[in-house]
Amino acid sequence: MLTTSLTHSSLFFEILSRELKNFLVEVPYNSISQFYKAFNKQETDKRFGVSCVWQSYELGRRLTEKGICDVSYYVDGRHIALVCSTDEEEYLIDPYLLHTTPIEIYRRFDLDTDNPITRESYAYPYRKTGKSKYKPAKVVTKYYPSSNEISLTYKRFSPSKEHYVPSRLFRLKLDNEFSTTPPDVNDFRHLLHHGEQNNLSIRIVHRKDYRMYELIYPVALHHRQPISENNLIARDNNGRMLRNDNSEAYAHLVRKLSDSIQCSSEELISFVLGGVEIYEEHAPDLIKHANFYIKDE
Repeated sequence: MLTTSLTHSSLFFEILSRELKNFLVEVPYNSISQFYKAFNKQETDKRFGVSCVWQSYELGRRLTEKGICDVSYYVDGRHIALVCSTDEEEYLIDPYLLHTTPIEIYRRFDLDTDNPITRESYAYPYRKTGKSKYKPAKVVTKYYPSSNEISLTYKRFSPSKEHYVPSRLFRLKLDNEFSTTPPDVNDFRHLLHHGEQNNLSIRIVHRKDYRMYELIYPVALHHRQPISENNLIARDNNGRMLRNDNSEAYAHLVRKLSDSIQCSSEELISFVLGGVEIYEEHAPDLIKHANFYIKDE
């Protein structure tokens, strides 16, 4: 069963949408700051953002302090999303998945089905197709009434394949509420070198053009090798991968990232490479990394 909504758009929905869109610009995702905090006891510059878990808690803190809604948290492995609710409405938000509107949850409705209720929400990046049109990324949600669970699949349009490709999948048990207090990063230290983490990166939605840009250090390809700025890769909004080969295209993407974060390119690169140094200093010699491919999406 595919549905767009079981209720009409409301003022609460519009307020959450505005807060979410602003947050995605103001608080970039990065997989680096947690290494500074866990191993060096060092707080990083807020301009660089935080990892996915702390993105959710930071957004929840903002919504709560503004008195917009009640907030609760739900976990899947190393990932946490939040649910925002009032007496009448309830929405799930997962800033890591870059969706631009809140996702309605249907557990408050008297549903006469055991079949999952499916919905699609637009997300960043919006990618240009060969026909000069734009295809948004999507978050496909399925709510399972019988088990009170919700699955989230994030997929991006691949210009090279000319179809959508799933890249993230989470499943949240809505009966198991997680702590409203952010976890201590030390509790996550044993997970920080998980092989699934095959790169360290920072990802932004640009504050002016709303395109997505990434700066990536593929640790899976360079583990236990000398750390070098030359190993950095930039990815543009359309999924094109650019090596650090002194090209103007690569330098332009780094400038786009630093412009949105409001720092210099040198500060941005120093932040990323500093995180890689900490990663390597504390990493085991053997890590079964997930494969990392340098190819356009």
